Amino acid sequence: MSEHHATLLSRIRALFTGRTEPRSQAVEAEPTARGRAAAAEPERWTYSPPATEGGWQQIQVLDPTGYDFARLTFKTCDECQLGLVAKIRVTDSWQRRGYGTRMMLRAMRGCESYRWTTSPQSDFGKRFFPAMAKATGAAFTTEAHQCEHMRAAPGGRYGTMRHDDRPPLHRG
Repeated sequence: MSEHHATLLSRIRALFTGRTEPRSQAVEAEPTARGRAAAAEPERWTYSPPATEGGWQQIQVLDPTGYDFARLTFKTCDECQLGLVAKIRVTDSWQRRGYGTRMMLRAMRGCESYRWTTSPQSDFGKRFFPAMAKATGAAFTTEAHQCEHMRAAPGGRYGTMRHDDRPPLHRG
């Protein structure tokens, strides 16, 4: 999708959601996966921590209209040193810009040594998770394992959503 179409789509979303677009923001150049420079889109990162130990967590990336074009839903258990990716999504027009990688690196922050599993994958996930495994050393097996603490956590609840900084594209 061209930049013009992406802008048009954002304006249409703004009309339907009743949100107004923010004023023009400074845009920084950033290399893409293919090595060419691309303008970074204005975006807002949010993190919803678990309501209880072992509960669901979520990272969202929102465009200027408030549309969450990227979302990661996951659980971690400190006691069992386990991480579970339940769902990761990046809208087509935003793919191949590092959002999935950034969300995963943010989720893994402080949990790098945990055993990470995922749910069964889409075709995109079948390419994405082996690349993440190679980059991070985590296995990301598709067994979708939950420990007793994760299973005991009440479903569907998150802690208070908060603003989060845009994670770097590298561990550290």
